[in-house]
Amino acid sequence: MLDVTWSAGSYEGQFEKELNNDYYLSSPDFFINRHYPDNYRNSLLQEQISKEQFFNAPLLFTSGYEVIYPLVGTLSKNQKNIRFSLTCKPGMYNVQVDIDSQNYFWEDVSSNENQLDFEIELTNVKRARELIILIDYKPVVSFKLK
Repeated sequence: MLDVTWSAGSYEGQFEKELNNDYYLSSPDFFINRHYPDNYRNSLLQEQISKEQFFNAPLLFTSGYEVIYPLVGTLSKNQKNIRFSLTCKPGMYNVQVDIDSQNYFWEDVSSNENQLDFEIELTNVKRARELIILIDYKPVVSFKLK
C-alpha cells in the first residue's frame, strides 16, 4: 500500500520535502493505523475494524513497532503509572516521552524478546492533552490524555 503525499514530506506552515518510506509499499497492518478506507475491501485486511476502533486506537507514526499495551488511544490522567509495551527488534533503545511539548527522558531501555516494556508516571499533567512516545529520538506513537 502507498500514500505518495505522505511519503513526500510534511506540512508545518509550509510543505517540507522529506522522503518517508513508511507510507511507500507499507503493510496493510501498518497502513490502517493512519488511513481508514471508504471501501473496507481496499484495506486488504482479513479482519475488519470499525471506525470507532480506528478513531479510539493509539496513533502510530512509524513502521517497525506495534502497540501491545495499552490498546486504547485515550489515557486517563487519573492513573499514577501507565505501563507501555511495544514490539521492536532486539537491542537497546532510548525512550523519551513528550507531554504537551515538554520532553521527559528515560534511561536506555533494552528490549526483551522483541518487546519493549516500560512505565510512565503521570504527575503534574492535569492540563496536558497529548502524550507522545519517542524511541531513539523519533516519534513512534501518540495518545490523548483525558
